[in-house]
Amino acid sequence: MNACQATPVFPGDSVLATSVSSSTPFILSTKVVLPTLIHKATITPTATEIPPTPTPTDIPCIEMTGSIKEVAFYSDTLQEDIKTNIYLPPCYNPNRDEGYPLLVMLHGQNGVQDQWINLGMTDLADEWITSKKIKPLVIVMPFERLYLLDSYVSKFDSALVEDLLPQLLDQYNLRSEWAYRAIGGLSRGGNWAVRIGFVFPDAFGRVGAHSFTTFAGDMGRVQDWIQSVSAYRPALWFDIGETDHYRQFSEPFVLYLQQNQVPLEYTVNPGGHTIDYWEEHVDEYLAWYTRDW
Repeated sequence: MNACQATPVFPGDSVLATSVSSSTPFILSTKVVLPTLIHKATITPTATEIPPTPTPTDIPCIEMTGSIKEVAFYSDTLQEDIKTNIYLPPCYNPNRDEGYPLLVMLHGQNGVQDQWINLGMTDLADEWITSKKIKPLVIVMPFERLYLLDSYVSKFDSALVEDLLPQLLDQYNLRSEWAYRAIGGLSRGGNWAVRIGFVFPDAFGRVGAHSFTTFAGDMGRVQDWIQSVSAYRPALWFDIGETDHYRQFSEPFVLYLQQNQVPLEYTVNPGGHTIDYWEEHVDEYLAWYTRDW
């Protein structure tokens, strides 16, 4: 939401330390008091202590906001570009030693790639990063152009994992560890996040589904998915409004996971399948994804 910058790459300004030192010894003045010449006395100068040159990570960040730009990533799977909004945190440093955690947030069926920006997630990231409540992170918000396409015809999940994710890791200073990559979404976007969590369990260490609706047919595949997840088991969180009309479809899926001892969090809040609901809980979402980062 992620050396100061207001554009995607903003190298840090190094403050160079200066020192006063001379290779020529200092000479004390002499005074003749007798006809005999008094030899000049010399003092060998002591080395001036030079403070270390600060590295970019030592320079305090004075930026209060990050930057957001639109980037097109080509997908071989889809044979077209994936239009994507990239949020880089205040003072994003491409040379930062440890890199940045990655959060991928997917829009709902009737949304576009700026939906999470409009819901306030990037503004909240700015606020929490500058107040040091959370560590800087990079937030990526891709657009699903064919958002009405049947999920078993669409290859959007494969495109995100096999095409978009490698390009992000190559072009941005991101942490390579699985535990520092998360994906989430609302409504249809949450469905994609869950499917990716089970079909590509080694891609993201944390998966969130907000107002999860389930794709048609996923209930019949969940048993196979559970058995296929072995070495990698992402952390899961589902939340939904108490009066959300999709709850009747998604809750059996979640309960099946619980009955099969799949670790997860499940929250039912007051509200429906609405923008007001997601705005009200965006702070909880950001807190959950960045927990322990």
